[in-house]
Amino acid sequence: SDFNQSYGRGSDFNQSYGRGASPPPGYGSFGGGMPTPYTGPTGHGPTMAQLRPACALVSFGFGGKLLMMFTRKPRSLNILTPEQAAMLPDKPGPIEVCDLASVCPNDEYLHSLAAFPAPLAPTHSKEELLKYLQDCSAQDVHVDAERGALMNLLQIAINTGGELNDNNFDAVLQYIRRQDKQVRPGAPLWTGKSIPEQDAEQAVVRIQELMMQGSRPEAMKEAARAGLWEQALLIATMVSKQAYQDVVEQCMQSTLQRGSPLALLHSCFNERVNSVFTFDHSEQAAGRTSHVYQYWLQSVGLLIANNVKGSNKALIQLGDLLLSDYCTASAAHFCYLLAGAEPKLAEVEDAKVVLIGANHQTAKHRNEYVSAETIQFTMLYEYARQLGNSQFTMPHLSVFRYVYARLLVEAGQTPKALQVIQTLMPQAAGKKGFAESPIPLASMVQDLHT
Repeated sequence: SDFNQSYGRGSDFNQSYGRGASPPPGYGSFGGGMPTPYTGPTGHGPTMAQLRPACALVSFGFGGKLLMMFTRKPRSLNILTPEQAAMLPDKPGPIEVCDLASVCPNDEYLHSLAAFPAPLAPTHSKEELLKYLQDCSAQDVHVDAERGALMNLLQIAINTGGELNDNNFDAVLQYIRRQDKQVRPGAPLWTGKSIPEQDAEQAVVRIQELMMQGSRPEAMKEAARAGLWEQALLIATMVSKQAYQDVVEQCMQSTLQRGSPLALLHSCFNERVNSVFTFDHSEQAAGRTSHVYQYWLQSVGLLIANNVKGSNKALIQLGDLLLSDYCTASAAHFCYLLAGAEPKLAEVEDAKVVLIGANHQTAKHRNEYVSAETIQFTMLYEYARQLGNSQFTMPHLSVFRYVYARLLVEAGQTPKALQVIQTLMPQAAGKKGFAESPIPLASMVQDLHT
C-alpha cells in the first residue's frame, strides 16, 4: 500500500510502538477518513507552550561571523500525541553564517571600529583624525558634557602638537567660554551676609581702640569677627604672612561657596589649595559638593587663565574629587591632562590616567575598564604628542593595542587588526622605547587572559 511504500515495515509507528501495538487515541483507522485530531485529556487541544516555535541558537564565530540555526521538531504525522511529540528531541536545522556588520548595520560600536583609522602613525593626516572626532560628537546623541569636553580637548591637542600648556591654553579657554554660556544657574556662589550699619560702626570703634594699643593681631581678629574683611586684610598685611593667609581663608569660607571656581582660584593665590577640597562626611552626605561638579569646567578655566604656583595641584585635586564623588572619568581626565599628568601603567603608584576616559582606580581587573573608545582616545593623545616630539612613546599602550586588535578581529576587521599587530612586533622585541616598560608585553597579555 501507499503507507507501506512510504514508511515500510520499519515505519515511525512500528519503531516507536512495535508491531501489534495499539495506535494512540485520535489516530483513526486506515481507510476510515481523516484521523481525528487529538484534543488532550480536557478536550481543549494543545497549549500555547506546546505550540511555541523553536528558539534560534546563536553563536559568535571568529572573524566577526554570526552563526544562527533554528531547530526543527520531527514530524509525527498524527501518530503521536502532542505531549509525546513534545518529548522528542529537536532536530538540527540549517546553519546560516552571517557577517556581524550586516546583521547590525547601524551599530555605533561597530561603526566606530570601522571609522577609526588604526593603527595611527605621525604620517596620518591631522584633518582625518579631527574629522573623526567631530563626526563622533555630531553623530552620537548620547555624548554627555564631560565626554564632549574630553573629545574637544583631544582635538585641541592634535591641533597644537600635543602641547597642553600655557602657550596653548587659548583654544581651551575659548571652548570653556562657549560652554559657560550654556550653564544653567545652580547652587549660589556667594554666601556673604550684609552687616547692619550700627554693628559696623561699633566694630570700627573697637578696632580703632585695639590699634591705638598696638594690638594689631587682636584688631585683625575683631575685624574678621565683625565681617569687615577689607579692614581685616589690611591689618593682616602688617601682622605676618600666616596671619594674612588665615584671614584670606576665613574670608573665602564666609563669602564664597567652598569649592566654587573663585574660592578655588583664591586658594591658589593664598597657597592653601587643600582647604578648598576638604569636605567632611556630613557635607558629602548633604550634597554640598554638588557645586564642585556643576561648575567644574569654569574652575578649570579660571585656573589655566590665571596660572600661578599651585594651579596644577588644584587641577589634580579637582580631578580627584570629580572621580571619587561623581565617578566621571572624562571630567577628571580633562583636569589631569591639563595638569600635565601623562597616561601610565596602572601598576605605577601615582598613575592618574591609564586609558583616557577610563576609571582604572576602582577596577579590580583590566577588563573592567578597557574599551575600544578609551584605547582610541589614548592612541589619539599619543599621536598628538608625537606631532610635537617624534621620539615620544607610550610603552604601556602596546598591550592595549593588542586588545584593540582582538576587538577588531571580533568585529570582522581582520586586515586592520593585522596592521595593528605588525606595529607591535618591533616594540615587543624591545625597540622604540618598549624596553623601558617595567612590565613586559607578554606578562600584561597573560594578565588580560587570566
